[in-house]
Amino acid sequence: MEGTQEGSRIRMSAKELPGPLERLSARDSDRKRSIAKVTTGALRYLTSTFVRDGFEWLLPVTFSRSTDPLWPDPGASIEKRIEVEIYDQVVHATLSMIIHKMVACSLAHPKLFLLSPNIRIEKRDRAGTGIHVYEFTQLDFEVRNTSSEAIRDLVERALIGLVRHLRKDRKTELTVLGRFGPLQIPDAPFRVRDKRDLVDEYGDAWEPGLARDSKAPVWERV
Repeated sequence: MEGTQEGSRIRMSAKELPGPLERLSARDSDRKRSIAKVTTGALRYLTSTFVRDGFEWLLPVTFSRSTDPLWPDPGASIEKRIEVEIYDQVVHATLSMIIHKMVACSLAHPKLFLLSPNIRIEKRDRAGTGIHVYEFTQLDFEVRNTSSEAIRDLVERALIGLVRHLRKDRKTELTVLGRFGPLQIPDAPFRVRDKRDLVDEYGDAWEPGLARDSKAPVWERV
């Protein structure tokens, strides 16, 4: 297969392409099915939890004239945005639903959540970190007139309940994926670390070091 990208020619061999599903090994098939079942269980639990807690479920925005208030901040990590022209108007693929959810929360929905698809092309030096991908979906939420303590409590209860649920209902699939043992139910409240202390301990790029040394979730306090 050949193609052009920014004037240069690239070649992709057939062996670099993913193989057809019917040629997957039994082990790979089991892993893919296990991932799908765990994902389904996690999404069902989290969305049901937010609905029971009085949140309204909004649908995401895919293209918009504004998707992130930080752009074009030169200090931001975004390298470029995907833009298309629709009906003679330039719109952008969603980087973040932060503008939309804050406006919706302030005007109409005191408690809302959504499953937000994001296309976020970070700077090239982040491409190989293993924690930055250019396309992902996140569960995003917003609450009007509340405190940071209440938000932390909400998130902690949701995560603890999720892990407990998955360990109970998806033990077989987690075992196939090698995650049942490592996935332990965390204790609340989660530890809170000051960003200044984290930078002093690990440097400006403190996230990988903190993730390596922490066995439980940690809150960052700016």
